[in-house]
Amino acid sequence: MKQRTVKYVKRNISFLVMLCLACMIILSACQGTQTNKVILQVYADTSLDKKLPLVGDKFLVTDGKGYDIQYLFDTPENLLDKIRTGGNCDLLLTSSETLLQLLEKDDAVTAGNTIELMNSPLAMITSSSHPAIPLTSESLFYQTEDPDGEMEGYSRYTDALWEVTAEEDWQEEWDERFAGLWISDIIPSIGILSPEQKEGQCARDILNQDGQIFDLLYPIGKIQFFDSKDALLDAVRNSTVQIGICSVTNTFDEKNIQMLKVFDASGPTVTIYVSLLNDSENRKEAKVLMQFLQGNHAKRFFEDFGYYMR
Repeated sequence: MKQRTVKYVKRNISFLVMLCLACMIILSACQGTQTNKVILQVYADTSLDKKLPLVGDKFLVTDGKGYDIQYLFDTPENLLDKIRTGGNCDLLLTSSETLLQLLEKDDAVTAGNTIELMNSPLAMITSSSHPAIPLTSESLFYQTEDPDGEMEGYSRYTDALWEVTAEEDWQEEWDERFAGLWISDIIPSIGILSPEQKEGQCARDILNQDGQIFDLLYPIGKIQFFDSKDALLDAVRNSTVQIGICSVTNTFDEKNIQMLKVFDASGPTVTIYVSLLNDSENRKEAKVLMQFLQGNHAKRFFEDFGYYMR
């Protein structure tokens, strides 16, 4: 009986040793697999910080098994500096045509490896806590052939212009140019991104499509510029500005933001480009991700976020 017990104990010990060895082999294999993963470095505009990782996660469980993705979201200026100083970028997503032009001059990207991926229409937004009414030229301005007299609720535009213009900067043609133009006494402040950014340029163009709103409100200090979408959205949420004009996709999953109007997609829109870097260390794998971003899986995600796919 004792010999049989010893025999069973030895057999169990041998089994446990073999099991431990098997576990060690499996663990080593898993560690080896993790070590051998291809890590793609993706640089992108800050406007994509909440959307692109969700699309990337879908890529990693479909076409991108064995890959991993590291993201850098920043302004075009900072992305350019990072690439020029040796940042390891495999794929770039940006709306900045200036950034792409500068990178082409640096031979960092080529036109043949850059595509227009999708477009984002612009929206007029306000705070949900203190909502403003939709902005229109008719609600702000009134033109009459008689420059004299008074209008209840309106002031002469030249009076508003005079308040913010130094005497030595006054232009005589303004008296003739704006004669008979009246402006509402209640003028909302409008926030847009800086004109150096494509989204800021589109916002300016959209405002000017309706009675030159930008050109008339900017000289009297009613347009405020912001360097980032987060700063703009925060100003709208807190009613620092009553109206914001930005890409509708920037409002994705934002709280305390009310949509007043989505502008027609046939008008000025923000185009997102995707570009393969010439010196990419993972060029072949980056092409796989680039192709995935143009496919149906990515399309469904991006369209849910409000983009129009190419």
